[in-house]
Amino acid sequence: MLKASIAPSVSEAIVRLHADGSVTVLASTVELGQGARTVMAQIAAEVLAVPLARVTVLLPDTSVTPYDQTTSSSRSTTMVGKAVQEAAGDVVEQLVRIAARALDAAVTTLRVDDGAVVHGDRRLDYGALLRRHFGMAGGELIGKGISDYSARELARVKGMKSDAVRELLPHAADEVIHRDRFVLL
Repeated sequence: MLKASIAPSVSEAIVRLHADGSVTVLASTVELGQGARTVMAQIAAEVLAVPLARVTVLLPDTSVTPYDQTTSSSRSTTMVGKAVQEAAGDVVEQLVRIAARALDAAVTTLRVDDGAVVHGDRRLDYGALLRRHFGMAGGELIGKGISDYSARELARVKGMKSDAVRELLPHAADEVIHRDRFVLL
């Protein structure tokens, strides 16, 4: 099974964590009934450790949402989803750096859980961290993610055994692995 998509392929996403702990995802993939908006919200919620109900995915608007090459094949989940994952991860890295200073703890000892950064039995919820960081109620953290697979990288992994692909691209979704082989989507 080989589905053609455009290579090289690029998708970008922005994730905004607001002072009230809510999250907005900006991505330009178009919802065509494939559940793209739902999966983008689920990815952001999981990475940021917030309830799904706290995440809003804006409709695409090329004057506001970041670049996405195309909505075709099954690339929304694999390409845009990876960009959302990276953008949310960027926000988590910012939160952890802020919390490390506030808790006088090493970044490696912190984790996110249920809308807070946790160190042992100490928790700082995202709102408290943002108030501490900005010195007032307000402000937001903005993360950016880019999923960029060049034609050379795709050619290099096409046909490789699935374990080798997972080692090279650990974020490759299981749906790109078909019968123990990498398949271009």
